[in-house]
Amino acid sequence: MKTEVVVIGGGATGAGVLRDLALRGIEAILLERDELTSGTSGRNHGLLHSGARYAVNDPDSARECLAENQILKKIASPCIEDTGGFFLSLPQDPPNYPEELLRACKGLGLPAEETPVAEVLQKEPALSPKIKRAIRVPDGSIDPFRLIRANVEEAERLGAKFFPHREVIAILTDGRLIHGVLAKDSRNEEIFQISCRDLGR
Repeated sequence: MKTEVVVIGGGATGAGVLRDLALRGIEAILLERDELTSGTSGRNHGLLHSGARYAVNDPDSARECLAENQILKKIASPCIEDTGGFFLSLPQDPPNYPEELLRACKGLGLPAEETPVAEVLQKEPALSPKIKRAIRVPDGSIDPFRLIRANVEEAERLGAKFFPHREVIAILTDGRLIHGVLAKDSRNEEIFQISCRDLGR
């Protein structure tokens, strides 16, 4: 087999890179030693951060999270449930934090609003009745399995190829240039070679 780029690993990064390459018209093959999302990407909590958790102490990270949140809601809405989220203030928490959070979110253009505690407890009765204040933020829930599968399917539609159960066992080099990989099919132990465009260090 021959291609321009070999992508190793069928998690969120590998699937996203494969789709991006395909969108740019670059020939690419994705190899995954198990199934899609069998690694770290399949073990996440599924929370799509709004950035609010970083708004007070790390505004740069908050901006990145907010931008990512908005982009994903736009381009991958079928994979996202717009659940929203709450920051809750309890008696033992610093009393000034809710105001700091609201100010920080406003400065970042991050939608955050105070919600009556009674309303929050009605929606989530298992929460502590000692809640003093509640601030709603635009968090969401993301389905990583659906998102990664959608990325790979779109890439395949554009001409890319995906092979599960193919473990890369060697990177082929010529001096300092990478020119291919050896992969093994975990189901039958077959070893095959994929040549790709030479790349320097």
